[in-house]
Amino acid sequence: MTPSYVIPPLLGIPLIGLALVRCDDPWKAVVLRSSLGGFASLLFATYGAVDVAVTEALVGTLLSTLLYTVAIKSTTTFRLLQHPQASMPPEQEQQLRRLLSMVGLRLELIGIAPSSATGDLHAAFIRNDENQPTVLIRHRSLLAELTARDSHAVREMNLILDPSLGSR
Repeated sequence: MTPSYVIPPLLGIPLIGLALVRCDDPWKAVVLRSSLGGFASLLFATYGAVDVAVTEALVGTLLSTLLYTVAIKSTTTFRLLQHPQASMPPEQEQQLRRLLSMVGLRLELIGIAPSSATGDLHAAFIRNDENQPTVLIRHRSLLAELTARDSHAVREMNLILDPSLGSR
């Protein structure tokens, strides 16, 4: 017979695993993954496998949570280059933040181009020949997704594919 103190980890692991598989938000998934490792550590410790429990707690919970957090933070940031003297109007910035949040991205405004050329940039804010604010996006699939979500806002903000990319 299973002792009653083992039941919470035994029930928690499949329930958290199911919630983890069905989760859409990467930040919620990190929390669920971390709690899954915690429950597994408890279960291992309960059955006397203390060495496995400590390993699961350190590697499966702490280290993996740290690595997932760094990976999610770096992949959910949309870096926009803008000249400090010709910055984006606040209402357009808010509209762009709202539009990007629809696809799970957060906006980071950069005043000076990074030294690694354009690899770290996702878009640039410029004023075109008619002095109209324009955002040159470097990712065709992102522009298509934003257009599918809110084509009116994309046209209004003048989001276009960066012409320097050519046929890529």
